[in-house]
Amino acid sequence: MDETSRGYAVRAHEHWKTYRPQAYSQIPAGEREDFFLELAFQAREQITERAASLAGPDVPGESGLDKLGRLNNARAMAEEQVIRELLLPEPETKTAGSSPAQD
Repeated sequence: MDETSRGYAVRAHEHWKTYRPQAYSQIPAGEREDFFLELAFQAREQITERAASLAGPDVPGESGLDKLGRLNNARAMAEEQVIRELLLPEPETKTAGSSPAQD
């Protein structure tokens, strides 16, 4: 697993533990590392696919720098979207007596 994916897994783990304690508590303690590593892997795949879609086809007459900028921009947009949707979803609604999940 590369450093970017591992970083995604760590961010997701901390986010879910803090802001999604009910969902987090449903993941068996012994399976949490694998769960978040798999989630990070899925995120990497979705980012790659979405970036290609957002970038679109090559533009006739586009310079190398322009193409690089277009591809980098598409990748950044895809990463932002996928991280928000998959890794760092909205916090759970607080209920009476709820608190962050414990390991």
